[in-house]
Amino acid sequence: MAVGNINSNKRNYALSNPPTLVTATTSASSIDVAIAITPDTYGPLPTGYTITSASTSAGAVTSTITTGANTTTITSANFTNLSSSAPYTFIVTANNKNGASVATTTSASTIGTSIYTASTSYTSAQTTTVTIPARATQMAALVVGGGGTGGTVNGNPGQGAGGGGGGAVIFKDYNVTGGSTMQVVVGGTGALSKITVGATIIAQANAGNSASGATAGTGGTGTSNVSGAATSTGGAGGTPTVVGANATQLVPYSLTPTPISITQGHGGGGGGGGDTYSTPTARAGGTFGGGQGSLDNASYAGTAGTGGGGGGSSYNSDNGQNWAPGAGGIGGVYLYFK
Repeated sequence: MAVGNINSNKRNYALSNPPTLVTATTSASSIDVAIAITPDTYGPLPTGYTITSASTSAGAVTSTITTGANTTTITSANFTNLSSSAPYTFIVTANNKNGASVATTTSASTIGTSIYTASTSYTSAQTTTVTIPARATQMAALVVGGGGTGGTVNGNPGQGAGGGGGGAVIFKDYNVTGGSTMQVVVGGTGALSKITVGATIIAQANAGNSASGATAGTGGTGTSNVSGAATSTGGAGGTPTVVGANATQLVPYSLTPTPISITQGHGGGGGGGGDTYSTPTARAGGTFGGGQGSLDNASYAGTAGTGGGGGGSSYNSDNGQNWAPGAGGIGGVYLYFK
């Protein structure tokens, strides 16, 4: 019953009764939650409700919102940035001018157990130990090998070919143990990238091959023992008459809310070198990170994090010098967990 002095001759200090029932409906595939409130019909009517999300999971985001008296269903739009795969309870009090009622608490519900969230993107050459998030049970990843360096041809016309782009691997739904560790290797120019769990390499993206003079480098390949993984071959380098090839396109996985997409870049071949006298325009590199062929006074490397091949060398007829080819782009490892 209502708490407080309800004598009609004096100010009413009574609090509203707490809601008789509060339920939380959650979804495994989203961070949506709907809170349904059944008001108590005895005693002073509430002027609104305060709802607080609470979680026992370390690092989980919590929040508090206040609603009006007639709001009995609360949607996720009112709660922002709740953490996926975290158990939550929702604590509700009925409010009036005298304060808050005793709280009514929902049973614990786990939100978004099948949602992938981006973890860390590794786009500099390194070997590092990664700790898997405590709540994680599965992992998805994109692994990209380093690109090959463009070729050098001395003298005039001095037009070297482009290096090959790094290979790539993409996978999802690999079972992991929260709190355990794994090794991530990101390949620099001409080096492979990989993910190792325990003693097993679960995904490896091989480097693109460097060009040899005017002979273009071929693209790297990818391998994985994860069921359902997809692999891609990096684009071959270009020549003075042929642009660098695009990498083999991978179909992006749909990982709500952020899809893993190959448009993050990988493995475009480097372009062939230009020459300021006979070939004023250098050939372009392949999409997703291939460097264009060098021209006049500049060298073009593959884009870091993409494993794009480096552009070929060129000759500057104005001063008789050769410009160096571009280096292959550094590979990358992009991790997602749920």
